[in-house]
Amino acid sequence: MPATNSIEDTFVAITDDTYPKLLKEIPNPPKLLYYKGNYNSMNFENCLGIVGSRKMTEYGREVIKYVLQTLTHRKITVVSGFTFGVDACVHRTCLELDIPTIGVFPGGLDICPHSSLCDVYEQLVYSGGLAVSEFACGFQPRIWSFPRRNRIVAGLCKALLVVEAAKDSGSLITSGFSRKFGRKVFAVPGNIFSDTSVGCNEILSTYAQAMYSNITINRFFEISGGLEKSKDTSKKVRDPIENKIVKLLRASRMPIDDISKILEYDIVTTSKLLTLLTLNGEITEEGGYYYASNH
Repeated sequence: MPATNSIEDTFVAITDDTYPKLLKEIPNPPKLLYYKGNYNSMNFENCLGIVGSRKMTEYGREVIKYVLQTLTHRKITVVSGFTFGVDACVHRTCLELDIPTIGVFPGGLDICPHSSLCDVYEQLVYSGGLAVSEFACGFQPRIWSFPRRNRIVAGLCKALLVVEAAKDSGSLITSGFSRKFGRKVFAVPGNIFSDTSVGCNEILSTYAQAMYSNITINRFFEISGGLEKSKDTSKKVRDPIENKIVKLLRASRMPIDDISKILEYDIVTTSKLLTLLTLNGEITEEGGYYYASNH
């Protein structure tokens, strides 16, 4: 059972029945896991890690919202590394959608990693979420403690999704741990012109599976019904320019250059729109040509 040294230092030991089973399987797991918030051992049964760049783009934000909407009311807990950028967006969106979420800290739980995250931390621990760390209160994060944090994120999860990652990103360290631990790694295909996509595209060419739509995650966790519901939702909120693209591609297959010229948008903006519509299952790309999925 979890033991308590003080209000600040509450932990579960590796010998306790409530210690996360998957985490216990990794090499050199934490002997003690300090926590703050709602510690429910059931929340560790089906964990999905979502990590990404600190320099999150609007594309990354849209992908996070898209994925998490599928998990609403499912028995999935979302884990992230609790730093600004993708991690913070993941935790905020989980709290908004009432999805169980766990933030893994690189230091003691009495130390908020960044001032911009203090409000998220407060919401996390007082709204049913959970913060965990292998470090006792008072421990200041060090350069070497971040990779140790990343191994816990990977160790807690059956699968990891990398949303955006620059070259040599910390997210790639997490995905490397996931691969080493025999966990599934997914990555979101990114814009080839974006620095925050280099890492994702790199691991997609080696060991990660591409996440083209939410059905990828659904199938892994054996969730049914989420894809159809998400498609209906996306159609309702689709903006006029997205409608124009889908209508255009119903009439004819087109390469991105032609679509960009017709829309009078630059390639980067057009690529973002096309990628989001592809993730929603609205359009398909084949051989450099895009077309409506029901074409």
